[in-house]
Amino acid sequence: LRLARGFCQLPLQELCVDAALIGTVHAWRSRQGGSHQSPPLPEKWTLRAHTQLQNVAPVTHAAQLLAVRPVCWGGDAAKAKGASLSSSGEQMLTRIAAALNRRGECATVRTHRCKMHVLSMAQLLETSRSNLQPGLAEALRNFVGMQTPLWALVYTWDDPGFFCFG
Repeated sequence: LRLARGFCQLPLQELCVDAALIGTVHAWRSRQGGSHQSPPLPEKWTLRAHTQLQNVAPVTHAAQLLAVRPVCWGGDAAKAKGASLSSSGEQMLTRIAAALNRRGECATVRTHRCKMHVLSMAQLLETSRSNLQPGLAEALRNFVGMQTPLWALVYTWDDPGFFCFG
């Protein structure tokens, strides 16, 4: 289920991609009470690696974990004429993840209505092993088999994690 779309960029590295945030239908419906309302994210996500992993706010429900994918990906995108466009989006996500790993910190995008931590797969796995993140480890089980270099943890103003940490 595509829950949001935005232009994701890492300015100092000159990396950018049109990205989608993908979640599981079951997790999203259980959070929203059956509503299909998308999180209130901005159209442009400027990523700056400045949040230490131990400062990632706790995940309190599975719908907060979203996979970051190029807008064109999977089945039909791989077969389409724009397959090279799809692979370039995947390459950009991989390069953004590598830049976050080199920095050793995740990125945080913040507005008055939501907060989003963007982490590489390695950072997500490290964060999920924290005693403070039992909800994250549980949410990851919904994505068994999903291979993506970037992940997002999204908090809205009504989530406890919106006001705490980085």
